[in-house]
Amino acid sequence: MAQVWVVDSSSLIELRNVPVPNRQPVLDGLDAMVDNDTLFYPPQVLGELLRFGPDVAQKWCRKNATKATRYGPLYAEITPILDRVENLIDNTKSGEDQADPYIIAVALRLREEEHTPTIITNDTSNKPLHTALSSAAGLFGFPSVPMALFLADQNLYPVV
Repeated sequence: MAQVWVVDSSSLIELRNVPVPNRQPVLDGLDAMVDNDTLFYPPQVLGELLRFGPDVAQKWCRKNATKATRYGPLYAEITPILDRVENLIDNTKSGEDQADPYIIAVALRLREEEHTPTIITNDTSNKPLHTALSSAAGLFGFPSVPMALFLADQNLYPVV
């Protein structure tokens, strides 16, 4: 089983915190992970970033969308996820799809293909009407890490 990663928009937004002089090697490293089939995200992540993400995250996500989103939107797969964790999305919002259940759907698909997915998310704060993606991931048996820890673990940033 290969270790693979599914990244959330909350973590890609954190790329703006990598200082500009250090940013390109980080982006190149993430590109290589997509090219090597070890980093994925659903199309809904790009949708979220296009609505409210910083330029660096939007550009990186757009550039890698064809390969990183190969599983497509997985609309049918989110029903059992939301049946189990209904507060994973904000039910007061309508319109654009919220990415969190699709992150789990991609991870489930990867696990079906004998991979070992970890979810990269900075969504770690549970509230009365919101279950954090990191908590929902745990219910489905997936570990999760924030972006800074992921980048350090992959020796992408900070470079020592």
